[in-house]
Amino acid sequence: NFCKFFKKATSTTFSDYVNDLRINAACHMLLSTEEKIRTIAHASGFDSLSYFNRVFLRKMHCSPAVYRRGLK
Repeated sequence: NFCKFFKKATSTTFSDYVNDLRINAACHMLLSTEEKIRTIAHASGFDSLSYFNRVFLRKMHCSPAVYRRGLK
């Protein structure tokens, strides 16, 4: 099973790894563009804005709006 192999090889789940990549892309877009958060969430691969906000908060310990305001 790919997921079991991936977890053994990387110590993280595949979905967590993909979410890390997506959140990193979103962080870059939040700081380098004035696009709406909804647009950034979709562009970084999240179909649901509420799921994006939940994952972003878990990974970055703040909301996307706070992240954008705090690092500008």
